[in-house]
Amino acid sequence: MGVVGGLRVLIVEDEPLLALEYESLLEALGHAPIGVAADSAAAVALARVHLPDVALVDLNLRDGLTGLQVAHDIMRDYDTQVVFITSERQLARLDDPHVIGCLPKPFTSAMFKATMSFVTQIIRLGTADEVWQSPPGLVVASQYRR
Repeated sequence: MGVVGGLRVLIVEDEPLLALEYESLLEALGHAPIGVAADSAAAVALARVHLPDVALVDLNLRDGLTGLQVAHDIMRDYDTQVVFITSERQLARLDDPHVIGCLPKPFTSAMFKATMSFVTQIIRLGTADEVWQSPPGLVVASQYRR
């Protein structure tokens, strides 16, 4: 179990400095980063062991453009919500019910914080009906748009 009130978050990112930044931001927000995966095999292995609430998934990983498949596998097998974090926004698929949205790179720490607040509301409430406003910068999946 993660931090009380916080989410268990899997970071799927092959750029070490970005992954470290995400970990730091998540911890400051009271979330529990459960690990960093730089490729698809590591991502699925971490998800299997830690059962994250949400995965932050880059599309282009160390083993190629595998982020979509990683997201699909984690959503299907571990009932995990996904936020794509990528500079290739046009490739992100937002049509799966487990996808909350896509935060295009580059983004500010304020945008990241607002996105994680939105994600926390959705996961904790179990519905988007009570989520009042989409965070700036996040391309929200259709099921969460107001």
